[in-house]
Amino acid sequence: MSDDSKRSSDLRIDDVEKKSHEEPPAPDAHYDPKFVKKTLLMIDIRMLPIMGLLYAVALIDRTNLGIARTAGMEQDLKLYIGERYSIASMIYFIPYTILQIPGNIVLRILGARLHLTICVVGWGVAQLGMGFVKTWGELCVCRILLGVFEAGFFPALVYIITTWYKRHEVQKRLAIFYIISIVTGGFAPILAYAMTLLKGKHGYNGWQWIFIIEGAATIGLGILAWIFAADFPESSKFVTEEQRKMILDRVEADRKDSVPDEVTFAKVMAVLMDPISWSFGLMFMASTMPAYAVGFFITPILLSMGYSVSESLLLSAPPSGAAMISTFFFAWLSDKTKKRAVWLAAQNFICITGLMVTGYTNGNATRYFGLFLVGMGASGCVPGVLAYQANNVTSHSKRAVTTAITIAMGGIGGIFATTVWRQKDFPSFRPPALPQLSEFSTPAVPDSGWASQDFMFGVGMVIIQEDTHKVVVVYEKQKRYWFFPRGRKDVGESLEVAALREGYEESGYTPEFMPHHAPMHQPRPPSHTDEQYAQPTCEPIYVTVMHWPARARTGRDGKVYVKAGGEYLITWFLGRIASDAVRQQGTGMEDEQNYEAHLLTYEEAMDSLPNDEKKVLKYAWAVYNLTLEFQEHLAQQRLEREQEGQQQKETQSRDVQEPVEIPATRSEDEDGNVLSGDGIVAGTGSQGPEERSRSLGGTNTQSLL
Repeated sequence: MSDDSKRSSDLRIDDVEKKSHEEPPAPDAHYDPKFVKKTLLMIDIRMLPIMGLLYAVALIDRTNLGIARTAGMEQDLKLYIGERYSIASMIYFIPYTILQIPGNIVLRILGARLHLTICVVGWGVAQLGMGFVKTWGELCVCRILLGVFEAGFFPALVYIITTWYKRHEVQKRLAIFYIISIVTGGFAPILAYAMTLLKGKHGYNGWQWIFIIEGAATIGLGILAWIFAADFPESSKFVTEEQRKMILDRVEADRKDSVPDEVTFAKVMAVLMDPISWSFGLMFMASTMPAYAVGFFITPILLSMGYSVSESLLLSAPPSGAAMISTFFFAWLSDKTKKRAVWLAAQNFICITGLMVTGYTNGNATRYFGLFLVGMGASGCVPGVLAYQANNVTSHSKRAVTTAITIAMGGIGGIFATTVWRQKDFPSFRPPALPQLSEFSTPAVPDSGWASQDFMFGVGMVIIQEDTHKVVVVYEKQKRYWFFPRGRKDVGESLEVAALREGYEESGYTPEFMPHHAPMHQPRPPSHTDEQYAQPTCEPIYVTVMHWPARARTGRDGKVYVKAGGEYLITWFLGRIASDAVRQQGTGMEDEQNYEAHLLTYEEAMDSLPNDEKKVLKYAWAVYNLTLEFQEHLAQQRLEREQEGQQQKETQSRDVQEPVEIPATRSEDEDGNVLSGDGIVAGTGSQGPEERSRSLGGTNTQSLL
């Protein structure tokens, strides 16, 4: 081969290699940037406001249970019994979690507009129905239906948005519609407060008007969703063909999945078996749990700080403003730097800090600031995690299922939020750290000393109505918690007098001490006999130590007021009231209008009381039942003794009254007495009664006549 031919051959090979390494132009490279920007702005305006408004309504309808609770629903439906409120909050998340994946599969079949309309109208009807419920069970049924229809809504929104934008454009869009929902939801407590002012209109309570008005508004928005909601890019009618092609080309250039693939059972199972799919879900669950917790419990938390119902509703709004700013800032920062994980970690740190500040500090201002931090951290993580998973999953089928898994795990976060934040831990919402060592043990008082201003003596009384076997429990309406009548002993006052006074002042009933047979090691006077030892006493039955933490609060005048803390030893007595006892008003109790005494069964009281007083009730009830058993035993013994005595008397009477048999002959004696076989029938002789008695073995004849 000649040198020229070699050079020619080398040149041809080199040309082919160079051409094979050249990158083809991106499908969207030829589009005018101004045209792209204008089209994206039009899509943003058409999609994000309606989606944000719909999601805001979803959040309001999902979490307005806490607002309705403070507006009278708790009393009307008896949600104060046990964990009824937490269960009613939690039960929504069961269908919401289970139906996420089926919802996103159906989405492609029905189309975005029809799917969203069915979801919104459906949960609007369920929300409207909550305004007419009469029992706690009916409320739970409506909450289940709410979860059924909302299950397919949020995953659909996220999935629809990811089909219109490139990966680095997604989080800003998710954040925008999420911010719209936060802003709208932030006004929900204020609007709800205005709705509660309708209390009494047409016979409905304030909390019922909340559900009725918001349910009707949701149904109306569902109709608007059918008119204005955007469908998928390939089928939407509000874009031109040129715009549609540009949108699909951009998505294809970014992640090569502009054309939707078919969802099959094999593909769904493959996604379910992929641990990466579940890792996104765990991240989302960790983000939604504090977000839901604050949504459900921010009003009770503010009530626990001493604010009124109206103040608590109004103060629930500002943390939403801080959450809005934080959400958009971190979304912009994440898209700008094209990094997700590092900013998610930063927001989680902010959220954890807020939870610690709210849960474990005493000042109201500090605890309220903690709620701002929780909202700023948790709310921003929601669009962050969703964008993180959407950016790392390709193909429509896999992204639809992964999005559903992620949001379903967020529903589990909602279940955790409603069960970890328990009513019985009100007002601090700090669960007990350590269990007691034994069922009826009283915590030991440490060997130390207290100055008189730091340690006080207190008394409490467990008051039982013996005829109904119910116990008196007081409900504090402003701070919304249950307790037994208790308080500090006044100077110069005996424990017994203080117990009767506190029982009357806080319950309104006039109690008396109940004699009981509680086991005790206290010595008895030497003069007491064994029989006296078995007699009941009115001695105390239980002792607890109550901590009284110092609190600082900023008044309306801007000054900081500090309330000193301390501890006091509570001595518990057992009391009773009559079956016809009437609760009295004007007992001299400060803020008496906030206290309401109820007669509850043992089970109802155990479900309502805080943990420390549950142990008091448990022991008091054991003493009460022991006393009843002992009294029944004594009564049985008395009855047996009476029966034995009666039997002895009857035996003696029969022995004395048994007649003497006389032969059955009829004759007259010499004194004229007529005799027969049945004894003396009549006598006309002169024999006296004493003599006749002696002749019959001492039996009184009158008893035989």
